[in-house]
Amino acid sequence: MGGERLGSAQHHWLDGGPIGTASFSARAASYLTMTHLTRRAFIVAVAALTAGAAGCSDPVGVEGGVQIRLVNNSPFAFDEVEVNFSAQDESYGSLAVGAATGYRSVRLAYRYAYVRVRSGNKTVVQQPIDYVGETALAPGRYSYVIELTTLDQPFAAITRLQPE
Repeated sequence: MGGERLGSAQHHWLDGGPIGTASFSARAASYLTMTHLTRRAFIVAVAALTAGAAGCSDPVGVEGGVQIRLVNNSPFAFDEVEVNFSAQDESYGSLAVGAATGYRSVRLAYRYAYVRVRSGNKTVVQQPIDYVGETALAPGRYSYVIELTTLDQPFAAITRLQPE
């Protein structure tokens, strides 16, 4: 069974002759050489992939994918704006009245997202229930335009999508 015969003191390795024979040594050397080459090939492949990813100008590695920025079309300055794009969290930081952030690459986005804005001691959240029936955005540039009229409602529909 895989190296030992029942009722015998002889051990076998790699379905071959007894340990200590010339055929055992040749098989062991061949196996160890293949293991070493396989390990070396794996290390080279990982190094190549890492080097390729490091050279990407897009932080997510999706050139020409979906890019989203935020535009504050509200009468309130925001101390912090966070967006969850179903598979990715992004913190956009502070956002002045009438200002826009830079574009961020997003792996997967829909026409709406979880958005949390904080202004002073007030926080307002747009909380999607789910994305059932929604279609993912096609590659391109989009703006989530934040349009709040009050900070007194903790949950609200606060964004609209604007294709660029």
